[in-house]
This record gives sequence, C-alpha cells and structure tokens, in this order.
Amino acid sequence: MRHKGSVVSRMVPAGKVPHHDHFVRIEVGGRQVHFEKVKYESSRACGIERDAGYIYFMDRIIVA
Repeated sequence: MRHKGSVVSRMVPAGKVPHHDHFVRIEVGGRQVHFEKVKYESSRACGIERDAGYIYFMDRIIVA
C-alpha cells in the first residue's frame, strides 16, 4: 500500500550532509501494525534488519 506524503526541501550549507530519519510502516490486512523510525529496537523486533552496506530490509514480518 502506498503512502501519500509530502517532501520538504531545505538548503544545506556547502560541505554539510543532510541527516535523514528513515521510517518504516507495516500494514497487514489493511491494519497498521507498526510505524516507527527504522533504527529503533521496536522496528528490529518486527523483523527489520540491516546488511553490511547499511541497507535496511525485511524477510518476514514478526507481529507480537
């Protein structure tokens, strides 16, 4: 299911890298079971993993 949202752009001083917080939303059967920052323990508890290249992925959904 796609989420409609907006993107906010801002100027970043030269030489500075902008910081992004990545979120994960998990919906099962139309019911949202998780929405949180991907780096939090609660996301890992749902099955979010990070590989050696710092790419987050999910092989299975774990719902408590």
